[in-house]
Amino acid sequence: IDGPRAPEAHRLVVDTIGTAPETFAAPVAPLAELLAAADLRVRGAWVGPATGSWLTPLEQARRSRLDAVLGKDQPRWRRGAARALEAWEAWLEPGDEGGAVNLATPAELAALVEDLDVGPVAAVMAEVATVGRAVPSVRRQGEWAAEVAARTGTTTAGLAFLQARGADAAGDGLAAEAHLRAGLEVAPDDLACLGMLADLVEDRGDAPGSLALRRRTGREPRPEVMAELAPFFADRSVGRNEPCPCGSGRKYKACCAGRSIRRPLLARCRWLLSKATRHAVGSDPAAVQGLQQVFDPSIVGDPTGLVVDALLFAGGGLSRYLDTRGPLLPADELGTARTWPAQPMRLLDVEATAPGGLVEAIDQRSGERLAIAGWADGTDGTEGTAPTGQAVLARPLPVDDVWLLSGAVVAVPPTARARALELTEGDVRPFQLLQLHVDLQVDSFRGQLPAGALGDLAGRGPRPPG
Repeated sequence: IDGPRAPEAHRLVVDTIGTAPETFAAPVAPLAELLAAADLRVRGAWVGPATGSWLTPLEQARRSRLDAVLGKDQPRWRRGAARALEAWEAWLEPGDEGGAVNLATPAELAALVEDLDVGPVAAVMAEVATVGRAVPSVRRQGEWAAEVAARTGTTTAGLAFLQARGADAAGDGLAAEAHLRAGLEVAPDDLACLGMLADLVEDRGDAPGSLALRRRTGREPRPEVMAELAPFFADRSVGRNEPCPCGSGRKYKACCAGRSIRRPLLARCRWLLSKATRHAVGSDPAAVQGLQQVFDPSIVGDPTGLVVDALLFAGGGLSRYLDTRGPLLPADELGTARTWPAQPMRLLDVEATAPGGLVEAIDQRSGERLAIAGWADGTDGTEGTAPTGQAVLARPLPVDDVWLLSGAVVAVPPTARARALELTEGDVRPFQLLQLHVDLQVDSFRGQLPAGALGDLAGRGPRPPG
């Protein structure tokens, strides 16, 4: 072993086959015995010294994430988070002695529970769990917190938050909500529980309730969150005896006064897409980071729509959101959104538009005529008007008798229609969509150059020797 990193166990075998194949020409002792003879031991897929403590690369990555999140300004938080991390890793690998905290004694269990309730330690633990295979790790961390709670007979905000995160990762949004409410009963101002519960309440369609929880954290919600919630607040400009803005036909005082306005399904489905995106981003940050590396903003400009579409559809984020949070959603939203994951990309020709109205478009493969509500440009999500005659590659989602765009919209010039049409033949991989987008930007750049400019640039480049 050279340095702090341990080699993977299978690499020892592969390297030996390559450097000394005669080693395996005759029967040899089991690998475990060979390692023991060399004073080595196996931890998962890793090999290291048989005595003393050492960290696997995954454990090292977790500690790096802990350091990055906490910084160096709060030593009490850092000590508590480090002890909690050791305890969790010891539980993940029972019997391993790699510096693990012994959870058998009541005193150490009590100290662990106290650590998890210090500052943001529980939230940091949840963040650290996303290193590596995010969803399984978060789920297992919830199971660990449940065992600690059972062995100590206590309910704390820290334990409740970790159990809620685990339940959410396991696909049980209702259980997650119950854990968070239990945590807030003992610690009404816990920031982690308040923030996550605000998301779950928002999933239920309760905009005022979600906003109230967010404001209890002492921080005003971000402007983009406020913009999403605002259309669903009770409208104070409407008289109590006037018709309710939700369109029910009842008087406002007997309908939506004092609660979240039940807007038409189309408006709520736009909101649902935003909530699904936030859940997908929060559930698997490793996938998001990978997409951001592929969809490099320096290459494609602002790739928000492309990244979101890849995350929700090709990456399965929308299906996971519906499986987990579906029981919290209004029935009509859930029923509609269940049809979305199977919707393909389409090459659309815009036939006619009306400001603030529907966009008539024709699917170039099937000939189907679609009425699209609003028009997202795929970069900042704002609605506008699609120009007549514009061809786009997009993913329309059905909502009642109209269609809503998912957000990934690529303008396609006539010269690229054949390439774009190929992407509608089956499942579109994120890289294919990115490649088309980059190709179109390169074509556009070439078209903006004066005649002969490319030749001039080539002429000024390095000349071959001789």
